[in-house]
Amino acid sequence: MSNEPTSFSGLLYATLLREKLTPTRLASNAGVAPATLDLWLRVGQLPKAASVWKLTAALPKYRVQLFAAALRSFHNRIGDTYKPGKQLRWDKTVSTYMGEGFDHIAPEDQAKFSETWRELLGQGTQTAPGSTESMITSDLILLPAPSLVLLDDWREIAKAIANQKVQLFDLPWKKFEELVGHLLESFGWDVTPMGYTKDAGIDLIAVSKVAPDFKLSMMVQCKRFSEKRKVGVELVREVWSVKWEHGFHHAMLATTSSFTRGAKQKGELWNLDLRDQVAIADWCKTLASVKVQGHP
Repeated sequence: MSNEPTSFSGLLYATLLREKLTPTRLASNAGVAPATLDLWLRVGQLPKAASVWKLTAALPKYRVQLFAAALRSFHNRIGDTYKPGKQLRWDKTVSTYMGEGFDHIAPEDQAKFSETWRELLGQGTQTAPGSTESMITSDLILLPAPSLVLLDDWREIAKAIANQKVQLFDLPWKKFEELVGHLLESFGWDVTPMGYTKDAGIDLIAVSKVAPDFKLSMMVQCKRFSEKRKVGVELVREVWSVKWEHGFHHAMLATTSSFTRGAKQKGELWNLDLRDQVAIADWCKTLASVKVQGHP
């Protein structure tokens, strides 16, 4: 598709002409709302990775080209707002955009989605305007060696929280961090605590292997607040910024209290995982109901 438009909306329009498809027919074939497709074509709204995947199910031979076009728009949009003096790498753009969509891909399609992800990473050296930094295809985050060491009694603490015998905001801040790490490990994440050498407020780094050679990375910030002190937009914005600067695929903000309405709205907009006291208590209930080796 040489000499085609480079924007996502322009390339999608050119593809419709090439395939002699109407927007309505494409929307029907892909299972996308016609109004949503219209926003992508006419308004230039950029779809998320999971939506591009859904769309390209009806246009499989254009999948990589359309993803690349969406990534260029995403890269330039973020690059325009990046901190002065900071340069945004193409590999960070690809991994962030695709990583945010991975959890929304049907399990039977995740292997193919990962293949597309790898192909996009290997397309060449594309960097922010003015940057000479070449693309790096290795893991974006180099993790510290030690793993999280947790005491056996954390399962009992989780049970106590699940049964409301212990309140989250009664835990010291360090124990709260360790509890969150334990819960993440219980659900399949490899967790590394940052301890007293925290970088930009990162309390934990969690990694999930989704393929033998492919990992998702997540930063976690824990806020041990009193029950009535809500987490506001400022902290959510801070987590989003750190996630971008360090190249994590996901970011979680966990608190012993709750979030303001504005914080929830921004968290949803930026695809952040916000865990309040109710969500963490539910986590504990799930853990308490599962029998694991070495525990009754």
